[in-house]
Amino acid sequence: MFDEAKVKEQPLQTARAILSIADIYTPEVLEKACDKALRQYHRPYYKTIYSHARSINSAKELTEFKESNQKFGIVRGADYYKKRRDDK
Repeated sequence: MFDEAKVKEQPLQTARAILSIADIYTPEVLEKACDKALRQYHRPYYKTIYSHARSINSAKELTEFKESNQKFGIVRGADYYKKRRDDK
């Protein structure tokens, strides 16, 4: 990346942009996204790493939601969900 750049600062901007993904998500998600992107491509771009980070994070949030849902279950009782029938 550094050898092929026409402008000396260009790879640094790319590296800074990739590191900024850790500000949006977590450093662990960024690490997993970079690992996944490097397994697929020889030289992944920001967009590739960002899309991997987004998919990893959404999968992580989904599993956390399912775990918390199983942990607490339905909070309201069956009476809340019954249709009310008013006397006519």
